[in-house]
Parts: sequence; structure tokens; C-alpha cells
Amino acid sequence: MDSIFILLFELGFAAKFNFIGEISVSEIFLLLTSIPLWKSLKPLNNRNLKTLTWLFIVLIGVQILTEFIVGNTFANALKGIMVSVISYLHLCFLYRYFLRSPKVLAYACLGVALRAFFWNQDVEFESFSQGDVERTLYVKFVLSTFVTFFLLFLVQLSKSRNAWLYYFIFVFVGAGLLLSGARNAGAILILTGIGAALLRASSAKRFYLKLFIMLAVGYGGYCLYVSEVLKGGIKSGNSSQILDIRNPYNPIALLEMGRTEVPVGLVAFSDKPLTGWGYNAKDPDLYYTTLLLIYKNYKHEVIRNALTSDAKVPSHSVIVGLGTSNGVLGFLIISCIFGYLLYRGVVPMRMLSQRECLILFFFILSFIWNMWFSPFTVFRIFLPVNMAAILYMSQKLRGHASEVSFQDLK
Repeated sequence: MDSIFILLFELGFAAKFNFIGEISVSEIFLLLTSIPLWKSLKPLNNRNLKTLTWLFIVLIGVQILTEFIVGNTFANALKGIMVSVISYLHLCFLYRYFLRSPKVLAYACLGVALRAFFWNQDVEFESFSQGDVERTLYVKFVLSTFVTFFLLFLVQLSKSRNAWLYYFIFVFVGAGLLLSGARNAGAILILTGIGAALLRASSAKRFYLKLFIMLAVGYGGYCLYVSEVLKGGIKSGNSSQILDIRNPYNPIALLEMGRTEVPVGLVAFSDKPLTGWGYNAKDPDLYYTTLLLIYKNYKHEVIRNALTSDAKVPSHSVIVGLGTSNGVLGFLIISCIFGYLLYRGVVPMRMLSQRECLILFFFILSFIWNMWFSPFTVFRIFLPVNMAAILYMSQKLRGHASEVSFQDLK
């Protein structure tokens, strides 16, 4: 029953309606059950939640203070603060149920997979052109999420002990997504398969050698992908970005082109570092929007048309976004949350089983990518699954799964 409940709970995030801002059935449920959840987990007395709880408390306090100082509208300020509140409640709720049964994590993944069809219901098989290159939104925002998390669901419930089969499937499916235009999801799956195979149970002496091999193989695959795009063999996804950069074989340059909002957000952060601009703040004089479009090499007529819109200060990053919205304290605290969970996930990885190592490595890579290069809203819906999985799997290894008593969990 727990597994089905969590499946429906994750699906509930797709049932949305407007109340000041967009809110889902599952978010309302989290708010209504927040007090019983706090009483059952006792997070300030739980050594696995205590650090994260204090970090979230301070983060929310900083958000309230800076939103008041900058004079942001009540609606915008509330939206930004509630993202962090829901993120914490979502994380704790999943963590609580993950402790009850190993299958619950698998069904949470299934819920995320199925939710993709409803969460992105406005995205159809719609292709649009930039130059001569088509990009398919459906593959990037719907199909890639479904395939990735359905694969995680199957791997967790599989009875096969052949770890190399899992590694191969992750790389094969990742390559398919990559060639279909879902670069981010495809690259994460490929790196998960290769990384879990090379890094698990590594001795200290051979760690750096295996890390070098993984990076070399990954860069070699990237060069093959770029070569095919330049030849015209691949025209899906954001392949047009490769044609627009001076050195397409430099993955950093491609990242800058694909996530131009992040460096522009850093510029906005540096211009107002103490308090930030406030959540969802308007772009003053459209300065940062203009900078963003120039970085993307858009033509002058495109820039002129874009500047007529009611643009916001860009960031497209959870970490940079909190710095842009709430200043240096927001940036530092979310960086501490990022570093703490990364530490909790990476340190015990070598001591897990091969399948658990594969799953944990995926969640770590997904966590890193989405914290740095996904919009702030994923902090409340998508990232808590990553964070709860990392926390649960690291605690499971330590043998502290009894931190919350079975009676409390009931």
C-alpha cells in the first residue's frame, strides 16, 4: 500500500490549479499534513535530517527577510518562499516512506515517469525551427523523463544480478535519448552507466585512473556526437547550438550556449549581491534580457521583438537563482545544502551493491545538473526525489534506518 500511495502522491503534482500561484493537490496535502509529519520525524533530533532542517529554516528566513527588504510584491515573495517550504516538506515526506520499504523508492520513480505525460500536457509533438534544424519538445520534456524514470523503476525491481547488463542498458538508452535530442537526460544516463562501472569499489590508487578513463570515454562520445551534427547526420534537439559556437568540440562552450541564463544570472547577482532582486523580479530596463539574447547570438529583429515582453531577471538555476533573488546569504545556504547532500551521496558509494551504486550515481548526477542548470521551480517538485533518495541510500548503508521508530512511521 505504501508503494501505491507514493505513486499516486507523485502523480498528484500534475493535478494543478491557480491560487495566487500554481499549486497542486500533492502540495496542498503536504501543507495540511506538515504538523503530523514534523511530529513523527522529529527532524531536529534526527541526525540524518537535523543539518538539512536547520539549513532550510535559515534559507526560508533569509528569503522572508530579503523579499521584505527589496519590497517585492506579496504574491511573488510568497511564491519564492513556498518553493523552499514545499521542497523541504516533499523531501521529508518521501524520506519517511523510503525508510519503510525499499520498493517505495522504485514506485516514486514510476510516479515521476507517469507524471511527465500530465505535467507537460501543453507540450505536444511540436517541432519548431531555428535555421534549418528541428527541435522536438515532446522528446525533451516528456518522453525523456518517462524513459529515464521508468528505467530506474525497472532496474530497482529487477531480479537480475548481472550489473553489466544494467550498465549497458543505461548507456544504450542514454545514447538513444541523446541522438533524439534529449541531450541532458541522455548524457546523465550514459555517464551513470560508465561511471558506476568504472568507479565502484575503486581502490584509492586506481580511483584517478578510472576517473580519467570515464572522462576520456565521455569526451570521445561527445566528439562523435558533435562530428555527426556538423556533418548533418543529427538534426534533432538543440543541435543548432553546436553550429553557432566557434569551437563546438569544447563542451564548456556548448554548456554556455545552452544555459546562457546561468552566466547572465551571475551578472545580475553580482550587480545586487546583498539582497538580490527578489523572486520573479522584473528585469530593470530589460538589461539582462538583452544581454541574454546577445549571448545567444540572436538576430537584431528577434531581440527587438523579445524586448517588448514583460521579461524577468533570468537565471535558470536553483543555486544561481537563489543568489539572484535573495542575495549572497541565499546563495551560500543553498550551496551548503548542495554540498551536504553531495557529500552524503558520494562518500558511501563504493560500499553499496552494484545495482544500488548505479541508482545512487544516477541520482547524484541528476541532482548536480538540476541544482545548477534547471529553473528554481524544480526545487519543489523534482529535486526532492533526488535529495530524499540520496539521503535514504546513504543512511541505509550506515545502518541507521531505525532512526525513526516503526511506531512513529505507522
